Order: sequence, then C-alpha cells, then structure tokens
Amino acid sequence: MKIVEERVVADSLEVATTFGKQHKDVLRKIDGVIAGLPHLNGRSFTPVDYLDGKGECRRRYEMDRKGFSLVAMRFTGLAALKWQDAYTDAFDRMEKALKALATNEDEPLAV
Repeated sequence: MKIVEERVVADSLEVATTFGKQHKDVLRKIDGVIAGLPHLNGRSFTPVDYLDGKGECRRRYEMDRKGFSLVAMRFTGLAALKWQDAYTDAFDRMEKALKALATNEDEPLAV
C-alpha cells in the first residue's frame, strides 16, 4: 500500500504478489468487478500503465480500500482466507466500538 495524491491505494502488482496470484488473474478479478459495478472504474480502480521487464507497456491498477476489498473477497486460498479472517475481526472490533459509543457517549472510540 502507498499514498498517491492523498489517497491510500493498493497496487494490483503488489496484491498479486501478496496473495500468491498471477497478475493476469488479479486483472481478471478487477475487470469482473468493474463490469458489475462500472461506476467504480476511475474511482476505486485507477488504471496506470507501466513497463514490464521486457520494456513493454502493460496495465495495472491502483485500488482504494473499497476496490481492494471487492477484489480480495473474490480470492481463494490460504492467504485470502487469512486476510478475510483479519478483515472480519477488524469489522467486529469496529462494530463493538460503535455500539459502546452509542451506549456511552463519554467513552473513547477504540478500534
């Protein structure tokens, strides 16, 4: 992950490496999400060209949190399962903190 123009983004090449996927397969998942939710193209998915090892121009994407989550939730395998578990745990912590905040406005929000 990195910050680009004040946005935290995940690079599709890095996502492929992290999840042990081929980049072409990550691009296929991104294309599927964009086909189903075209309003996210250019918003949650920003296309960026790069030069590969042979000097050929290739495509990759920078994804915001929503784009990354929509793609990562489509992955299978152990790395994906571990990420999905951690994502669910974080959601549960957020839910608990929000419920505590709703019942006691004086307690700090700890996520």
